[in-house]
Amino acid sequence: MGMVYFQELLPKIPGQATSLFLNAFMMGQILGGLLLSIARDGDFSPVFTASAVIALIGLVFLIAVKKQNK
Repeated sequence: MGMVYFQELLPKIPGQATSLFLNAFMMGQILGGLLLSIARDGDFSPVFTASAVIALIGLVFLIAVKKQNK
């Protein structure tokens, strides 16, 4: 579903949409690994806080992109 969403945002340049999606996916894996290493110490509260902040930033970006395309 993520790939379809990115391609709907950039219908004229599908190669760039695919690259953007794959790069975002890889960045998510890197940040997930970082959060996992923090959680291994036994304290999950910073992980939940960081995850909530990342989710809010992503939501703001999605809303901003959606408004530009209208």
